Amino acid sequence: VYVWQTGLGARCEPPNSDSINDGPVLSIRYSLDGKVIGIHRSNHEVEFKNRETGAIFYGKCKSGSESILGFFWTDCPTCDVVFIKT
Repeated sequence: VYVWQTGLGARCEPPNSDSINDGPVLSIRYSLDGKVIGIHRSNHEVEFKNRETGAIFYGKCKSGSESILGFFWTDCPTCDVVFIKT
Protein backbone atom coordinates (compact mmCIF):
# COMPACT_ATOMS: atom_id res chain seq x y z
CA VAL A 1 0.00 0.00 0.00
CA TYR A 2 1.41 3.39 -0.97
CA VAL A 3 0.41 6.75 0.49
CA TRP A 4 1.31 10.23 -0.75
CA GLN A 5 1.03 13.50 1.14
CA THR A 6 -1.38 15.86 -0.62
CA GLY A 7 -2.62 19.39 -0.13
CA LEU A 8 -1.34 22.92 -0.47
CA GLY A 9 2.37 23.16 0.15
CA ALA A 10 2.90 19.39 0.03
CA ARG A 11 6.41 18.64 -1.14
CA CYS A 12 7.05 16.23 -3.97
CA GLU A 13 8.46 13.31 -2.00
CA PRO A 14 8.39 9.58 -2.64
CA PRO A 15 5.37 7.78 -1.17
CA ASN A 16 5.42 5.91 2.12
CA SER A 17 4.64 2.23 1.80
CA ASP A 18 3.12 -0.38 4.07
CA SER A 19 2.92 -4.11 3.50
CA ILE A 20 -0.31 -5.94 4.27
CA ASN A 21 -1.12 -9.62 4.59
CA ASP A 22 -2.32 -11.54 1.55
CA GLY A 23 -6.05 -11.87 1.12
CA PRO A 24 -9.05 -10.06 -0.29
CA VAL A 25 -9.20 -6.27 -0.02
CA LEU A 26 -12.48 -4.40 -0.50
CA SER A 27 -11.08 -1.05 0.65
CA ILE A 28 -8.22 0.47 2.65
CA ARG A 29 -8.34 3.59 4.81
CA TYR A 30 -5.66 5.20 6.94
CA SER A 31 -6.63 6.54 10.37
CA LEU A 32 -6.83 10.32 10.70
CA ASP A 33 -3.44 10.42 12.46
CA GLY A 34 -1.94 7.94 9.97
CA LYS A 35 -0.95 5.44 12.67
CA VAL A 36 -3.40 2.64 11.77
CA ILE A 37 -4.47 1.08 8.48
CA GLY A 38 -8.02 -0.29 8.22
CA ILE A 39 -8.37 -3.04 5.62
CA HIS A 40 -11.92 -4.05 4.72
CA ARG A 41 -11.38 -7.77 4.04
CA SER A 42 -14.90 -9.16 3.67
CA ASN A 43 -18.56 -8.39 4.33
CA HIS A 44 -17.98 -9.51 7.91
CA GLU A 45 -14.46 -8.31 8.82
CA VAL A 46 -12.22 -5.25 8.90
CA GLU A 47 -8.55 -5.80 9.79
CA PHE A 48 -6.71 -3.00 11.61
CA LYS A 49 -2.91 -2.84 11.57
CA ASN A 50 -0.89 -0.54 13.79
CA ARG A 51 1.80 0.89 11.48
CA GLU A 52 4.28 1.47 14.32
CA THR A 53 4.09 -1.87 16.15
CA GLY A 54 2.68 -4.17 13.47
CA ALA A 55 -0.05 -5.31 15.90
CA ILE A 56 -3.19 -6.54 14.14
CA PHE A 57 -6.74 -6.56 15.49
CA TYR A 58 -10.13 -7.14 13.88
CA GLY A 59 -13.58 -5.62 13.80
CA LYS A 60 -16.19 -8.28 13.00
CA CYS A 61 -19.95 -8.59 12.83
CA LYS A 62 -22.31 -11.51 13.16
CA SER A 63 -21.83 -13.29 9.85
CA GLY A 64 -25.34 -14.64 9.57
CA SER A 65 -27.39 -11.54 10.27
CA GLU A 66 -25.18 -8.52 9.46
CA SER A 67 -22.81 -7.29 6.76
CA ILE A 68 -20.22 -4.51 6.88
CA LEU A 69 -20.86 -2.21 3.92
CA GLY A 70 -17.97 0.12 4.76
CA PHE A 71 -16.15 1.98 7.51
CA PHE A 72 -14.88 5.50 8.15
CA TRP A 73 -12.44 7.06 10.60
CA THR A 74 -13.81 9.87 12.75
CA ASP A 75 -12.49 12.52 15.12
CA CYS A 76 -15.45 11.98 17.45
CA PRO A 77 -14.32 12.01 21.11
CA THR A 78 -16.19 8.76 21.89
CA CYS A 79 -15.08 6.55 18.97
CA ASP A 80 -12.38 6.26 16.29
CA VAL A 81 -14.19 4.19 13.66
CA VAL A 82 -17.74 4.15 12.33
CA PHE A 83 -18.98 0.93 10.71
CA ILE A 84 -21.77 1.05 8.12
CA LYS A 85 -23.71 -2.23 8.48
CA THR A 86 -26.90 -3.81 7.20
